[in-house]
Amino acid sequence: MRSIHSIGRVAIAILAVSSLVAACGGGSSATPAAASKPTTAVYFTDDFSAAYDAVWLSITRVTVVSPGAETELVAYAPARLINVPTLRRAGTLVATTVIPTTATALRVYVDPQARLQKTDGTLMDVSLVAPNGRLEFQLDSWNASSGALALDFDLPRFTLQGNTLVPATRLANASDYGGWNRRDAEVKGTVAQAGATSLVIDTKSMGRRTVAIDANTTFVSSRSNSWRPAFGDSVEVKVAVAGQGADGLQFTAQVIEDRSAAAPNTIKVEGRIKAVNGTVVTASIDHSEDSAALGMLSFDTAGATFTRGKVAALAVGVRIEAYLTQGATAWTANVVEIEGASKEGNRGDAQVYAELQGHIVSVAGTAVVVRVIHQEHLTGIAAGSNVSIDLAGGRFDSGAVSCLAAGLPIEIKGSVSAVGALQPVEVSVGGACAAAYPATDGGDQSGHQDLPVTSGSIDAEGSITGLRSGEFDISVFDLDNRESAAAALIVRYNANTAFIGITPAALAVGGFVEVKGDLTNGVVTATRIELH
Repeated sequence: MRSIHSIGRVAIAILAVSSLVAACGGGSSATPAAASKPTTAVYFTDDFSAAYDAVWLSITRVTVVSPGAETELVAYAPARLINVPTLRRAGTLVATTVIPTTATALRVYVDPQARLQKTDGTLMDVSLVAPNGRLEFQLDSWNASSGALALDFDLPRFTLQGNTLVPATRLANASDYGGWNRRDAEVKGTVAQAGATSLVIDTKSMGRRTVAIDANTTFVSSRSNSWRPAFGDSVEVKVAVAGQGADGLQFTAQVIEDRSAAAPNTIKVEGRIKAVNGTVVTASIDHSEDSAALGMLSFDTAGATFTRGKVAALAVGVRIEAYLTQGATAWTANVVEIEGASKEGNRGDAQVYAELQGHIVSVAGTAVVVRVIHQEHLTGIAAGSNVSIDLAGGRFDSGAVSCLAAGLPIEIKGSVSAVGALQPVEVSVGGACAAAYPATDGGDQSGHQDLPVTSGSIDAEGSITGLRSGEFDISVFDLDNRESAAAALIVRYNANTAFIGITPAALAVGGFVEVKGDLTNGVVTATRIELH
């Protein structure tokens, strides 16, 4: 028996929110007792994986069990394919409902086949042990008055027996999702009302929802790059979730996809570019709607709609999101988004895409001073130097202006002006932000969790500062799953370490790498080292 170490925990967190149900739907009028039941927001969440790059599970439905009854909370047809590590440190809202006081268990129905991707990029199909096609969580120990119910799949205790994956489960508490640094949702439904600043969408799992539209909302359609949603359109919307309560949840659209005209053979992928040959891109795909498009994949971007950036901005190391169609002999991109690029293309700038990673030294409103650990396409800025940047106008992928604080890691992506200055488009702030995750009982009200950095599985990014035989030093930019990151770490590698995009001989001072492995007293025994 071989344990799957450090895949992380995936949970379906069910948070009871405080406001009352105003209208429960259905054909009969609600009784006073029914009207007093609190609504519940259902989330998917996860921690990070050091041993595997991907763990795909197919979920078909979630139900609640009461004596003599089983009620469906949400169903997916086709099954919802979830790449578990992509949900890390986030709460993904999937339904809002009422959990009966008589409930005895929750059931998560899953496909008996799962798929793993190892750190060396190889894939493995496994059988998931799920009696009667489901994983069942007994609610015997659940304190209904606590207002929270979290079902933790407890992936660190999963075991792999040959090609059979044996799951483990537990009831969790609010502290497990206290480290969320964002909440999001994928809302699918039909447009009931359409306006310039908002949509009203009829959904199955969340009822009728109003979704705000702002200047950062991206519209994606295979029909036209000028498409905007209209009454009757079938859409899928990625939203940022804020607020509390049945009627207090606020949705802001990040991406609105036109599903009415989506071709059946079109899929969405995300990954990092490894090579560019004209308009043909080769990328390492780490997230895909279809297992046929994983790992190293080449596709032609000629004729694609670029929602951010343009063909000239395609470069090795840049992360992209693309909608692909598989032809008889090759993949073709229909829509491409370059992460961190401007919606307006290069706007005459000398360079469309640039990236800076470092730690915040000081904050004054939206202006920050950053101590640089790594930069791309920014001339005259060296690692170890301080640079002042105004974040006004940039959209926050994680955190918010209110989260900015000295000592936190920050990543800024954007375009470069004619005078060489970085113009922020996308900003990611390390650490948990109190305003970005659901309310919890007690705990540190600052929103930060000072977790130990002396041991455990870690995912670290940083710049190499020193080399020795079999090991090197890195100046740490971000230590995932930790709020208090060590400033420097020693990384050791051996014959079992997977090297991606680089060889041991090619390691050099100044190189920016991502390291996954086990940390003990400031030393990381690497399972994977990847060049960024």
